[in-house]
Amino acid sequence: MLQMLKHTIVANTIYQLLGKFISVSATLLVTVFITRSLGVETFGQFSIVISYIAPFYVFADFGINAIVARQFSKDGLLIANYFKSILFLRITISIALIAVGILLLIFIPYTPQVKLSITIGLLTVLAQAIFNTSQIIFQVKSRYKLFAVSQIVGSLFLVLTTFFLAKYGFGVFYIIFTFVLSNILTSIVSLFVIRKDTKSAISIIDKKYLKEILILSAPLGISLVLNTLMVNADRFLLSVMTTSASVGSYFLAYKLFEILLVIPTFFMNSVYPYMARIADKPGNSFKDILAKSVLILTALSLMATLGTIIFGKTIISLIWGEGMVGSYQPLIILTAGSVIFFITSPLSWALIAKDRQKTFPMIYGIGLLFNVIANWILIPRYNFIACAYTTVATEFLVLLLLLFQFSKLNRVSP
Repeated sequence: MLQMLKHTIVANTIYQLLGKFISVSATLLVTVFITRSLGVETFGQFSIVISYIAPFYVFADFGINAIVARQFSKDGLLIANYFKSILFLRITISIALIAVGILLLIFIPYTPQVKLSITIGLLTVLAQAIFNTSQIIFQVKSRYKLFAVSQIVGSLFLVLTTFFLAKYGFGVFYIIFTFVLSNILTSIVSLFVIRKDTKSAISIIDKKYLKEILILSAPLGISLVLNTLMVNADRFLLSVMTTSASVGSYFLAYKLFEILLVIPTFFMNSVYPYMARIADKPGNSFKDILAKSVLILTALSLMATLGTIIFGKTIISLIWGEGMVGSYQPLIILTAGSVIFFITSPLSWALIAKDRQKTFPMIYGIGLLFNVIANWILIPRYNFIACAYTTVATEFLVLLLLLFQFSKLNRVSP
């Protein structure tokens, strides 16, 4: 049984990494096409658009996936009763967020071209919400092979179309429109591949259940919103306090760093359903799986850091050109702090499994406040280098607060 569990966790982590590797590689290829064919300034505009839209993906999730996955993991029959209700809820939330995102543009001093690109790009929030709902089934059923299929199809479409757009001089708007089409294609494929698991799902929308889910997910949802604002505050402040070129340099560094961050995310996506099932059971199983997760992720982070230090500058220079070598310094700073991010992930998911997510809004609220103040003070003096240091410092603060929450648990200690 234990051997089978290990095999399932490893296999599903690999499938997620494969899907994400293809997806991230596609996005990075797009950045190469833009910088090589359209220039650093256009890449800066692209970075601003993507940085503006990205937080809305998390807002649309609002912690719903984690709560629903915990319920579906304990009782698979709930899928038939409530899957379509969850899908309806996610679509409704994403449409409301798109409207909010468009209205906020009135108060932000971006160029008309950037604002138009953001407006069309916000449609990816709806497509991503549908894909994330499908991901609940991938996670609960441990079928992340289907996740990889969906990611690969959308990514191939994105790379091929963007290559021709950049080659023939099309601007940011058309490239963002391609992102929209790619995300729509990914969401359609994801719904198609899970059709066997959801074909018996009841079509009636259960408003009582949706209300219950929103109440349960509210603490986690608020914390995710705060965490997203915390992560993206530096890029937003950078976009209004410096130049597009600075935003582009830091954006590339953080995009490369995000490749490393998928490792703890996907590893815990595979571990979490099992962790949720044993969270309330007697014995040391929960502590054991948490301790092993922390040790494995710590080792992986150290290997990732070493590889980035050795090969990072060469890779940036060869792929993106000498004009983007400035991204190497913030990349090294972020990667040096990756062990903090890798440890935070299993601790966070363990607290969710223990139903202790109610403290998250306070934790990430403190992190957001610290991040904004630090960047507001340091960006005018140190530019995007300040963003890298404050990102690591903020995550370390979050880690300390999470460990403090663990000290309150009787059966789990730091």
